[in-house]
Amino acid sequence: MARHEGLDGERDRMQIAPRPHRRPAGHRAAAPLVLVAVLLAPTGLALAQSPRPVPPPRGFRQGQLGRRRTPPPPVEVIEDPDVALVIDDEVIDRRRYGEALIREYGLRYLETYVRAHLVERRARALGVTVNPEAVEREAARRTERILARRYRGNRKAMQAALASLGLRPEDWERGLRRRVRQQLLTEAVVRADRDVSEPRLRKRYRELYGEAGIRRTVREIVFTTELWRSRLFPEEEYRKQLPEIERAAERKAQTLRKRLVAGEDFATLARAESDDPMAQRGGDYGAFWRRRYGPEVDRVIERTPIGEITPVLRTRRGFVIAQPYGEREGWSLHARHILLSTELRGKTSPELVAARRKAARDKAQQLLAALRDGADFAALAREHSDDLATRASGGDLGETKSGQLPAALETALLALEPGAVGGPVETPLGFHIVQLLDKRRRPELDERLVRMLLVSTEYLKVKQRRLGARLETLATERALEVVKRLGQGASAEQLARELSEDPNAQRTGGLLPLPLPPDTDPAIREAIAQLAPNDRIRTVKTRRGVHVLVLEDYEQASFEQARPRLIEEIRSKPVTPEEVETYLERLRRAAHVKRGPMG
Repeated sequence: MARHEGLDGERDRMQIAPRPHRRPAGHRAAAPLVLVAVLLAPTGLALAQSPRPVPPPRGFRQGQLGRRRTPPPPVEVIEDPDVALVIDDEVIDRRRYGEALIREYGLRYLETYVRAHLVERRARALGVTVNPEAVEREAARRTERILARRYRGNRKAMQAALASLGLRPEDWERGLRRRVRQQLLTEAVVRADRDVSEPRLRKRYRELYGEAGIRRTVREIVFTTELWRSRLFPEEEYRKQLPEIERAAERKAQTLRKRLVAGEDFATLARAESDDPMAQRGGDYGAFWRRRYGPEVDRVIERTPIGEITPVLRTRRGFVIAQPYGEREGWSLHARHILLSTELRGKTSPELVAARRKAARDKAQQLLAALRDGADFAALAREHSDDLATRASGGDLGETKSGQLPAALETALLALEPGAVGGPVETPLGFHIVQLLDKRRRPELDERLVRMLLVSTEYLKVKQRRLGARLETLATERALEVVKRLGQGASAEQLARELSEDPNAQRTGGLLPLPLPPDTDPAIREAIAQLAPNDRIRTVKTRRGVHVLVLEDYEQASFEQARPRLIEEIRSKPVTPEEVETYLERLRRAAHVKRGPMG
């Protein structure tokens, strides 16, 4: 059956009449909560309504009602508690109506009713109640949110949506208050029923107070040394300066090109000055340079003679200089291999890596010796190779083209004649023994080898050039300025919200959680352990940046002294939807439910 979002867009959902369609034999739709609630509970669940039009009743076709759907005629309300409906002069009592609904729609509402009843019963046992004023405030807040989000503040439009479903605004509001009360009561029961047993409290005490019985509440202000987090040189400032940044980048690129034309080594200059990802490899892209900076750059490189320098080329990422420095011959290779893997999983150590590498190399040498003594390559591959993809086929790699195999493997194969065996060849995968079956020269696969140098105009690259190694010094200076302000009485919480470059610190005012997360830097843990009432501020450097730690509260307490606070903290912690669902499921499984002959 159709489900429509309720007016508050969250929990308020309405079950409405099904769209006309052919039902399979024996089909039963889910119960509409609004009707069952009216019958089975004096304070039954009122439902939020959707602003979308109501589908036509069963048995009518769309054309019979016309294009414009109209609200149903008004229904008079009577006060007789035993009567569900009066149609003309025929009286339909609540029991008859309820049995018909149960027969038609099954027992969907039963579980909803049972859960609500169990919560009410548990609330009475625990002495938990809900403040009516809190219910009114939350209901008013949700109503205003619905008005703002779905109707742009137009109350008349909302009333019209309700009227199209045959509901009065006061009926909907009454139902909303009941739903809000049920939600707040459930959350209050979950909080009151949380585990505060002796083992749970002692565990929590150890987490918060440690072996020394001291609990420190600490705030931190972080000045990052991670470029992308730093507030220095913000993106707004970059955009304002972009025209000048581009002119400066072009001037630098032209200067670098002159140095290259004058004979400076391209690779050396690229390592020192390039912003390209391959800078540390001297800008060497080998044969894989195409589509890095766009088709126009590719065309210029194709036209540039080997060994010469291209002009400075403008791209979206900045200014590029390239040098074709050679050509790679194209070949078609057919080979097979035996792989002795050096891969390790889980925790490793340098000693373990070295031992694994030595064992793989030694085994490769043994297999190579066996092959030279006449052993069958395919048989050894099936028995010893760690390459699961080729082991069953005797290590056959199939026909490959230049550039498809690791460079070291391809070089070793090109040095062999068909039928010859070579190796061991080391790649990141391990040690390979190879056998060349066939090779054919393919001039159409020849590729230029190219080096590239980039003077970037992208935000982070420009930021790196401007701040670079100075970032740690600047972070330290800013941390010392904050320490000075704290000494003058400034609020650590306010400074964290205003100045910290850590998003969590900005949101929480720098308050560190207790217990500290497992991945907390050891230097932070050590500094916090040294904080005391007469030594409230510490500055710590980590790989993330410079941290100013401020002791806000210092409590030394035994377990018995801390017990009331621990209980209060456990019970006041916000309730999550997952916790509510788990709690209700536990209540329901512990209950034994029977139903009478309702259908």
